[in-house]
Amino acid sequence: MRIHGGMVKDEVLDFSSNLNPFAPFPELVDFLNSVSSKMYTKHPPPYPEDLEEKLAGVLGLEREQVSLLPGSIYGIHAVFNIFDAKRAVVPVPTFNEYERVCSLNNVPVVYHRLVPENGFRLCLGELASKIDEGDIVFVCNPNNPTGYFFGVDEVAGLVRWCERKGAFVLFDEAFIDFTGHARETAQVILSSDNAVIVRSFTKLFSVPGIRVGYALGSPYVISRLREQVPSWSIDNVACEAVKLMVSHFDLVPQWRQKINEIKQSMIEELKKIGLSPVPSSANFLLVGTENRNALELGKELLKKGICVRTFPEREEAFAKGFFRIALRKEEENRRLLEALRELV
Repeated sequence: MRIHGGMVKDEVLDFSSNLNPFAPFPELVDFLNSVSSKMYTKHPPPYPEDLEEKLAGVLGLEREQVSLLPGSIYGIHAVFNIFDAKRAVVPVPTFNEYERVCSLNNVPVVYHRLVPENGFRLCLGELASKIDEGDIVFVCNPNNPTGYFFGVDEVAGLVRWCERKGAFVLFDEAFIDFTGHARETAQVILSSDNAVIVRSFTKLFSVPGIRVGYALGSPYVISRLREQVPSWSIDNVACEAVKLMVSHFDLVPQWRQKINEIKQSMIEELKKIGLSPVPSSANFLLVGTENRNALELGKELLKKGICVRTFPEREEAFAKGFFRIALRKEEENRRLLEALRELV
């Protein structure tokens, strides 16, 4: 069963999908509202090399270090064609697609459990102790749903350890732009053939219906990954949208500042209610419910027309103890807080 956020009706106020509340920007909205039928009656490029060149330039990289993908999730699946993994090491709780892709590839999973007592922090030494030759390691950074950011030095240390052990690490950086460390983490892995980064346009630019992402890595890793991308898999609408998004990365710092201000305010208000938000480097908060059942609380909120992300697929203690909220604009956040005050 595939359980993710964002699967709600239009009339429901959706806090389950972690999208940037200040995007998409006006030019992108105008383009999507004016899409012509011609976009669908001609072939897209077999592979958008010119677009990849532009993206690499904005990121300060060479084209050989960047690969466009038909969604970052595609890179998570395709990595098994790059590295012949014997096992997978997965810190949990995290994005549940890693477990699914391991199952599809008949790769057994070794879990590294993160605990709430230290804010679900991922410790490099503890993680490294689980890694052996032939392992593939999945690190969501910042982690979803906890929001913990595995720092640049830790990223570098993990890459070195994987090189030493003959393992491979995939960093899923769907939320990295909300940290301000996107360039630093990229530089760490570019010289290693034992690591790759996958990123998404979805979260930053709030366009989950446009399935396009990208990967960063060494020329060897990127060339192997490009071979896995089917021809014509990045459609014309996605190509044109990416051109606009690539030219608007300069909006990211102001978005990040606004979201951090909202996040700090929400943390304070949630604590006043008696809830326990976990420190987060992303655009969402994992919230502990103390003595309330999070699954039941989620159902009660839905009756009020508000959807938060609960975790029925996770182990009982986590499922009953935590829910996750995306950070939205002020008036929408106020509605959530008022509902929680009534219920908690």
